[in-house]
Amino acid sequence: MEALVYAGPGAVEIRDVPEPEPGPGEVLVEVGHVGVCGTDHLLVRGGLARVRPGVVIGHEMAGRAVGGDLGRAGLRPGDPVAVEPLISCGTCRTCRRGHRHICEALGLYGIDRDGGAASHVVVAADRLHRLPDGVPPRVAALAEPLSVAVHMVSRAGVAVGDVVMIFGGGPIGALLGLVARLSGASAVLVAEPRADRRELLAELGMTVTDPLGADVASWCESRAPGGVDVSFEVSGADSSYAAAAEVTRPRGTVLVGALTDRPARVPMSQVMLKEQTLVGSRVYTGDHMARAVNLMGTAGLPLEALVSDVVPVREAPGRVFGDGPAGLMKTLIAAGDVS
Repeated sequence: MEALVYAGPGAVEIRDVPEPEPGPGEVLVEVGHVGVCGTDHLLVRGGLARVRPGVVIGHEMAGRAVGGDLGRAGLRPGDPVAVEPLISCGTCRTCRRGHRHICEALGLYGIDRDGGAASHVVVAADRLHRLPDGVPPRVAALAEPLSVAVHMVSRAGVAVGDVVMIFGGGPIGALLGLVARLSGASAVLVAEPRADRRELLAELGMTVTDPLGADVASWCESRAPGGVDVSFEVSGADSSYAAAAEVTRPRGTVLVGALTDRPARVPMSQVMLKEQTLVGSRVYTGDHMARAVNLMGTAGLPLEALVSDVVPVREAPGRVFGDGPAGLMKTLIAAGDVS
């Protein structure tokens, strides 16, 4: 089968690899689509030293369960599924405390084991979530990043009536805004430098500004006197860490959710003087992925609007990981039919 393979720092390529065979407790998934995120670009740049050349990339994956230990997963042949790609040891102190999603040796399919940028992938049966009927196949791949947003909103404790500020209006920022509204936020403010993204976020009901052309602190103060209740830093931009603490009210919450390969300056004096809560958020729990999957079938989220490009796997090295500009929102790699 054709697969998109990490070939070493700065390189991905299409290779013909054997179709995987499921072992005990594993399920064979026929992949439909794989989402591309910042972690994938970081991996390809060589920013994840643990990744071995030759691994099939892609961790935001969905498709159909077609073989293996379907009974253990509570599935029938052909059931639509989203993959929870986290791999935990189950024995470290963090896992024993019930936090397997941040295992001390956490791994991911698509990074530490072969992922979904191919026609088929084998995953542990307990890593599968059956998708609600009627979820469009290409939207299904958003289950994993939607889980990230659900977890962040939960970690930050967004409550009814809160005003939230999001630094970074890419796919995660957009999903954060949608989930925050479902959690009762009265207003969602977003700082995003790209005009095309700001236009889409405004269409989705968010209030947007360009952080490169506006005084974000003054802009926030005019919309949330005294400061926003919760701020999310998901851009990884150096200036946003300080801005997030500045625009958040006393006793408010600042959540850091961006993965960056650069040191960042977090203004701890602001956090201390305002008695703010500083929260980190890495991935998501299994319960939060289950909630995200449920929302895909019940909440009427405009997820289709976030899919900006669908690229056949064989074209991904140049079109997805080449030198061109990033897509408007979420780029998908199609392992099968491009739809």
